[in-house]
Amino acid sequence: MSTPTDGLAAASKPRATGARRRWRRPFTYLAALALCAGILYLADRGPLWPGILSVALGQAVQLWAAGVLPCPKNSALVSAGPYACTRNPMYVGRFLVGLGLVLFTWRWYVVAGYVVLFALYAQLRVQREERRLRQAFGEGYDDYCRRVHRWLPTWPERGRLTGAWSAASTWRYGQAFVAIALVVVVATLVVRRVWE
Repeated sequence: MSTPTDGLAAASKPRATGARRRWRRPFTYLAALALCAGILYLADRGPLWPGILSVALGQAVQLWAAGVLPCPKNSALVSAGPYACTRNPMYVGRFLVGLGLVLFTWRWYVVAGYVVLFALYAQLRVQREERRLRQAFGEGYDDYCRRVHRWLPTWPERGRLTGAWSAASTWRYGQAFVAIALVVVVATLVVRRVWE
């Protein structure tokens, strides 16, 4: 049986340089803040629990997935933990978080628009990442793709759900910060609902 990381060679992802690199993270945070402000503005009188459940489940998946990633991120092909169930647990978790946020609006066109846009975004990103991973890890990545589905959960091989999880990795890859921000957004919605 192979190790959770399959012991494969490092993959080098081209890093953003210059102004693009400096502005990527602040832009992402501003876009997320604008999205959350829009959700708070559009939040309807429908029940909050479906959105809260989806946000919590999605962020739990993202925390689990970020926690098993090595440092540096692409130094090994990870196939343990949530990566034993789906090749893209971060995108699955991100989808569930976003779905939970748009469910707060209780507007079918917002939910439908989100699902379509996220599907397009994720498919394009994942295809690009898969080409890079296939180039970096070769036959090892092809074998992983045969064992684990891209999106739908696969029943993992025995012992593959466990893996070295690190809280430091969740901070390093930004998911602990996202979890805190989501708690603030959900708490704001709940408090607003109680005071209405």
